Amino acid sequence: LAYLKEHEQPSGGHCAEYVRKALQDAGINCDVRPNSACCYEKFLPVWGFDLVATLEKGQPIPPSFTLKKGDIAVSQSSPSHKHGHIQIYDNDTNKWWADVPYNNADPYSEWGRLTNIYRWPEA
Repeated sequence: LAYLKEHEQPSGGHCAEYVRKALQDAGINCDVRPNSACCYEKFLPVWGFDLVATLEKGQPIPPSFTLKKGDIAVSQSSPSHKHGHIQIYDNDTNKWWADVPYNNADPYSEWGRLTNIYRWPEA
């Protein structure tokens, strides 16, 4: 998350690049990776992340689910956002981070797409 906060951009459009750089900064080898944000859901489990929640189209995070620092949300593509979206949660700021900070798990939820949340397993 430190990488994302230090390299915040004035506008979006590069979420996959910035999340990848944050993952690399945390020590995850991302040499083999997708270009589109929506395709990261195939790579995160290979890198050791667990799928912990699935939000149906436009569904908010249920009150019974507790987000943890470092959770990664991957949203499917849509007609207006063909590469989907990816971002990492920070419970210190209660924001999601990618190239810019966001306020919810799918900032483009009006398009009604599925969002999966992944978590690094706890030691």
